[in-house]
Amino acid sequence: MNTTVSSKKQKGFSLVEVILAVGMLAVAILVLVGLVGAAFTQLESIIQTNRALAVVSAVNASLDAPELVGGARIPNATNTNTPKFKAVYDFVKTAVDGQKVILYHFNTEINNSAGGKSIIAVVYRSASGTFTKAEYDEQNGVGPVFRVEMSISKLLENNRIEFDESTAAPTDAIYTGGPIPSNVNFYALAFIPLYLEIYAHDFGGSADQAALVQPILSQNIIINR
Repeated sequence: MNTTVSSKKQKGFSLVEVILAVGMLAVAILVLVGLVGAAFTQLESIIQTNRALAVVSAVNASLDAPELVGGARIPNATNTNTPKFKAVYDFVKTAVDGQKVILYHFNTEINNSAGGKSIIAVVYRSASGTFTKAEYDEQNGVGPVFRVEMSISKLLENNRIEFDESTAAPTDAIYTGGPIPSNVNFYALAFIPLYLEIYAHDFGGSADQAALVQPILSQNIIINR
């Protein structure tokens, strides 16, 4: 009796097929890495924008109470005989035709009454023209610093902004840019619109480098009398 044993030869993958499979897997991994990188970049952008929005709110609140701005005080902001609007107006009135006034925003660590430490947000005006690392350390700074560049907003254009001294009525002239009245008593509107540009502040950056950086956020705010 003859017994026949049959065997089947199993066919494997060829080298070409393996190389193709590995190549496709590598392409898929690269695509996924790119997507993850883009997602993290977008997330960081969203975080920075949210921080910048918080900076705008803080600056707006500080200009409503300019005596609270730290560092080099806004002139006359602490003078009880000077209206707050006048102090802010005199501070920003020259910020036209490319001129700007600059504030900084960061967090600072302070000792509280219970002996612990608290973190508070600060709007700060540097006496040195640019916020230095030494000033930051002196203020017990914590976290990132934002530079806020303020100028007179274009929302002011097409308004009658000046009183006629003889009639005490707004002049017929329409504002199209340039200087605004040097005396707030001759400024006809009940508000002043400001244009804010929020930048990430680099302690080591030169002025030329800073000028090339795009603002994280640009926004108008209104300061009322």
